[in-house]
Amino acid sequence: MDKIQKTQQQWREQLDEETYRICRQGGTEAAFSG
Repeated sequence: MDKIQKTQQQWREQLDEETYRICRQGGTEAAFSG
């Protein structure tokens, strides 16, 4: 599998705010959210 190379701006445009925070900034989901 090839590595995907995108700028932070491209990731921000593709992902919603919560997904970006979790995947790209090492955040976590809110407690008891699923």
